[in-house]
Amino acid sequence: MAEPAWKADIRVQLRERNERSKHITAILRTHTKMQEENLQLKRQRDELRGNVKILTEEKAALTARVQSGPSFAGQHIDGKAKEEIARLEKKITELNEELVSLHRNKSNQAQEQLVTLQLLKQKETDNQMLKSELMRMKSECERLTTERDDALKDLENSAVQLQTLDDEHRGLQLEYNEAETKLKALKADYEQLLDRWMKLREQEAERTNMRNATIQREKSSQLAQDMLEAAMSHDIPMDIIKLPAKSHVPTILVQTVADAHAGDTYDVSSSSVSGRFATCGSDKRVKIWNAQGGVEYTLTGHNNGVTCVDLDSTDDHVVSGSADKAMYIWSLHSGRSQFKLTGHNDKIHACKFSLDGFKIYSSSQDRTIKMWDVKRGYFEVTFNCHSTALDLVGCSEIFSFVSAHFDKTIRGWDVRAPSRKPSVEIRTEHSAPPTHIACDPVDKDKVLTASKDHTLKLIDFRTQEVVRTFSDKDFKVGPFGCRPAFSPDGSHVAVGSDSGSVFIWSVTTGALEKVLKSDKPENIASCAWNRSAEQLICVGGKRILCFK
Repeated sequence: MAEPAWKADIRVQLRERNERSKHITAILRTHTKMQEENLQLKRQRDELRGNVKILTEEKAALTARVQSGPSFAGQHIDGKAKEEIARLEKKITELNEELVSLHRNKSNQAQEQLVTLQLLKQKETDNQMLKSELMRMKSECERLTTERDDALKDLENSAVQLQTLDDEHRGLQLEYNEAETKLKALKADYEQLLDRWMKLREQEAERTNMRNATIQREKSSQLAQDMLEAAMSHDIPMDIIKLPAKSHVPTILVQTVADAHAGDTYDVSSSSVSGRFATCGSDKRVKIWNAQGGVEYTLTGHNNGVTCVDLDSTDDHVVSGSADKAMYIWSLHSGRSQFKLTGHNDKIHACKFSLDGFKIYSSSQDRTIKMWDVKRGYFEVTFNCHSTALDLVGCSEIFSFVSAHFDKTIRGWDVRAPSRKPSVEIRTEHSAPPTHIACDPVDKDKVLTASKDHTLKLIDFRTQEVVRTFSDKDFKVGPFGCRPAFSPDGSHVAVGSDSGSVFIWSVTTGALEKVLKSDKPENIASCAWNRSAEQLICVGGKRILCFK
């Protein structure tokens, strides 16, 4: 077990105290030695003083003898006596000098002793401080020891509590495992029940859709019969009666216009009241065609390829959008431009009339959708999108228009809402962005999306779910997709492929009913079903194909 930190700290402080004590011991030894030397010097001084005293007395005696002795009276002192006197005087002188030296040494020793005493006093003060610090550290050590003992007691209590909690945790873990096993079994049962319920719901929805489609077709047929009988009973000319069209699947290619545009043809829109249809292309032109394939108007004004075109429901106007960021509203009575609509900051992807024909909705690469007033040619509202709207259609009875976006969603918009945000957003389940969108002409709450993943999906806005997917192993769209088209009675959908073929599926069953072959394997970009002329119009490359 490792030594506690407080013990190591005390051990270090004691070692430092011992190091500091060495200096005091050395000073004490020096002081003792100096005292011994001082005593020795005092003894030597006393001896010298005695010798000086003896010599002085001998000198005085000799001097007295010389001066007063009868043998020396009136005579000179002999040479031997003089030498003795000189020797004694010299010795006295040496003794005096040695005595002076001893006094000097004693003074120095006294000075050193004073300094030593001062150092000793300082060391004693430091020693007292160290003793105080040692006492403080002992107190701190006792306090830490007490805290350690308390901590050990707390640790023992915590260990007991931890063991108790561990036992409880093990018990809870066993209960959790049992509960999780039961939950997995319940989830499996729930998923089975949910799958069964979803299948039953899909079957019920399919039966409901089939009943609704049958009822709608019967109503349309009955309405056509009633209108026909009313017209015959009142001698009304048949050419002015707008009967609900009953679609027939086209079977043959009746007409091909080889050089409809000087470049690629991008889009086609068909009239709902006549045999007219409009096309646009990379040659910057919009062309209006009659039912026989003749050109009525060639409309020019765009500065770049025209990407989209749409005819209104009254056959009075056509709108076109271009990569030059502008749109034009054209009159079908004069073939002239009525308004130029500017406001987008990038190329136009789609432009469509509203159901009543009074508004135009447009989407652009600048991630905005704008609403325009047809009569005034005036911009009204901007809807900001975080994902580019590649196409839109103004047909839903729930929303003002529906848009298809690059993030694989469709959004329903209500222009009356003050938030300027989509009212609903639905995932299309496409694996690639939906490039085009179309609306069911009968059930206007259903839309059809076409994607570059080579599938079409029918989506119901009421349930916000994909109700049917149309696909085929031979169906492949071109690099920019293809605009699909509903038949006038909503019973079929048609879309072109990159091989030049047109695929037609049944909306009710989802089965592929017909594949129309063209005389040239060229990509088809857009399809439109003409209600009046009962023909399917497809464009691609420089050509127009009419199937009937």
